[in-house]
Amino acid sequence: MLSAQDLALDYRTGGSVAHAVDTVSLSVEQGSFVGLIGPSGSGKSSLMYLLSGLKRPTRGSVAFGGRDYGDISTPGLIRLRRQRFGFVFQQHFLINYLSTLENVMVGAVKRNHEAVAYAQELLRRIGLGDNSTREPAGMSSTCSPTIGRATAGAWSSSPTIRRC
Repeated sequence: MLSAQDLALDYRTGGSVAHAVDTVSLSVEQGSFVGLIGPSGSGKSSLMYLLSGLKRPTRGSVAFGGRDYGDISTPGLIRLRRQRFGFVFQQHFLINYLSTLENVMVGAVKRNHEAVAYAQELLRRIGLGDNSTREPAGMSSTCSPTIGRATAGAWSSSPTIRRC
């Protein structure tokens, strides 16, 4: 389903090169659960950016469902992420002037009554249903990751891959 072959990501600064991801190959089958463990700065987030198509590799290839990302246009990768990936970023990227419900809806593919009902149900399931009209800035800091998890669910009604 998701595979990477000899994947690498280099960052160049002046005359030096930092190898954020260095020759990684992996295969993840549908229904699998994979965890990345490593110290800060070891390339875990960079690898996730490559696997989701948020960044293009310096070397190697990534494929999802048999389609190589190198053969997919930028708009095509955007569609793939919106339809198949759910993200919870380390910094939860909540928009403070939007309500909790509006933050969950930011990345929703469709914005209709069904999508709003789905987002409200996600908030209810994680215990924030009564807070859907509140702005994140007015809530405890522990709510941000929870809102982020709901946001990941709302970006796709059934994400194939959820990145946390």
